[in-house]
Amino acid sequence: MRSSLLVASLGVLCGMLFGSAQADEPVDKAADTPPVKRPVLKLPALPAIQIRAAIAAAVDPAPEPAAAATHDTLRTVEVRGESGGKLQTLSATTDGKIVCLVGPDRYAVAGATAKAAASEIRVLDSEGKELSKWKLNFTGNSVGVAPDGSIYAAGDGRLARFSADGKLLGETELPHLAAALKDKEAFRQQAEDQLKAQAEAVANSQKVIAEQVKRLEDKGDSATALEKRQLESYRTVLKSYSDRANASPAQVDAMVKSLTARMRIINAIAPTDKEVYIACGEMKGYGYAIWRMDTSFKNAKQILSGVPGCCGQMDVQADSSGIYLAENTKKRVAHYDRDGKELGAFGVSGRESNGLSFGGCCNPMNCRICSTGEILTAESEGIVKRFSAKGEFLSLVGYAKLTGGCKNVAVAASPKSDRVYFCDLPGSRVIILGAKKTEVAGE
Repeated sequence: MRSSLLVASLGVLCGMLFGSAQADEPVDKAADTPPVKRPVLKLPALPAIQIRAAIAAAVDPAPEPAAAATHDTLRTVEVRGESGGKLQTLSATTDGKIVCLVGPDRYAVAGATAKAAASEIRVLDSEGKELSKWKLNFTGNSVGVAPDGSIYAAGDGRLARFSADGKLLGETELPHLAAALKDKEAFRQQAEDQLKAQAEAVANSQKVIAEQVKRLEDKGDSATALEKRQLESYRTVLKSYSDRANASPAQVDAMVKSLTARMRIINAIAPTDKEVYIACGEMKGYGYAIWRMDTSFKNAKQILSGVPGCCGQMDVQADSSGIYLAENTKKRVAHYDRDGKELGAFGVSGRESNGLSFGGCCNPMNCRICSTGEILTAESEGIVKRFSAKGEFLSLVGYAKLTGGCKNVAVAASPKSDRVYFCDLPGSRVIILGAKKTEVAGE
């Protein structure tokens, strides 16, 4: 009981102190080595995402696919920008080309123009051969392709639409972001309220950590070397609690900056033939907002608010029926109409990723609507599965070996789904999966 309370307290600490702004930093680990159950140690030396991943690994090991896959890895294609940018996400055209967004990490440059690494669009054929490329005028976070072949890019509070050959057709700032930033007093009040909420949340966990400190201090010289290191870690945690008890003007300023940066990050963009949907951060809380607008980026309307997402990741895909959200904290994919009314959902939490069950810390991370209407899901551990439009499990598509913890793992497919494209964020690679010769894609 004591250990479970401690894990919960540390989880609260990670969420409150670090939020989701650092959450896409990968956790290096061997791709074929499952996480080992072990206590979380040496907290000061670990970034927030590593603490979260360690807690998750202690409770729920990475899933191992049990079903036979329909696709094998054909090849991997490294994609890197001219100025040091790396593959951030991908999509696919209706004729099977791969559209890659290359640039700096979305959190390393949140709210600012990228200096060291410019954001680029790279278009590859189904074999991974580069066909065309062009630069963005802003730091890109997400990319999507409309049914007519036009390519949409989003990031740093901006949206852009390009023709299939890279001609800029339109670019604008997020309309709701511009309106929110005008009211500086309201923005600052929101920052103060958020800091207060954080202080109240961590205070509820302070007692548990204090008990651990007392228990270890009472051991005195009999404490082991490991327990002494734990004691120092817990004391550091307690100090961080006390430091945040009363928000200073500098802390409020920092929170305002953090809120602004988070609102500028556009986690996903999903165009249809008539509308465009985006997922982005909100001014209040740590949830995500889903916005709908027309293809000229006008008539914007927020259709969902407070959507929970773990580790800075939220993916939205759209078709004529509405949107599909990869709700990773709920271990499901949810289907909503264009106004945000829930139509259905599929997926359950499990220790392993089998059938409808999603394992790991927070999955599925990404989803994709195929031309057949079927849904692909992608998990941080490299697992890709296929579901019917009604949410029935159809097959395990494949298993892409990659490193890293919770992250964006965008997935896309060719028109017949005989090729599936997987974004290996840590490796800056596109992993191309091909249907096995004994399998007929879509059946």
